[in-house]
Amino acid sequence: MTGSTTTTTPTVKELLISMDTKDLVVQTETKKGCCLSGLVIMKMIKKKQQAYSKYIYSMYEILQDQAMVAFCIALFLFSLGAFPPVLFIEDVAQSEGLIEEVSVIPLVSIGAIATCVGKLVLGMLVDLKWINSIYLYGFTMFAGGLALFLIPITKTYVGLQILTAVLGFFSGNWSLTSYITTKIVGLDRLTQAHGILMFFGGFGIMLGPPIVGWFFDWTQS
Repeated sequence: MTGSTTTTTPTVKELLISMDTKDLVVQTETKKGCCLSGLVIMKMIKKKQQAYSKYIYSMYEILQDQAMVAFCIALFLFSLGAFPPVLFIEDVAQSEGLIEEVSVIPLVSIGAIATCVGKLVLGMLVDLKWINSIYLYGFTMFAGGLALFLIPITKTYVGLQILTAVLGFFSGNWSLTSYITTKIVGLDRLTQAHGILMFFGGFGIMLGPPIVGWFFDWTQS
């Protein structure tokens, strides 16, 4: 018995329909992939926004504390007024005609060494139970301000050396900021609160020298 073999050849129309179907499937899969990628990106953006919103709200809560606001203002003013004299103290000595009495160690170096010692000593003092950290910090600011007031009336280079050392020592109160911040806002918010403080302190340091320069140009003193 002899069988016959039948071969089916697809028509051109069927081939076109098949190609269109494949293209549609590919486009659909591509759109699905793009949609999934877009959803993933949107989720990541929302997570970032939530994190930033939470951080900003936390900063807002921290700045609602009056003690924290007062601390920020105090640090800003201290940085604004105490940092420039250390930079320009040699110019003060020169303007007073004391440049011939310059010692081996410059005034700026004396201030830097005294600041290192101050950070160490004040850091140890604040650990003593019978010392109030707030009062200690307030005293450092008062003593530093008093040294600044005495600089214009000092007429000897030795006097400038002593005042520079005093100002540098009490400028070491930066070592107290973390301890006091913890007492104000607690350990959980220390990192955020300390960052806010560093912003105010850095802003004061940045503005200090230009303001002193403008004041000198205005008063010539």
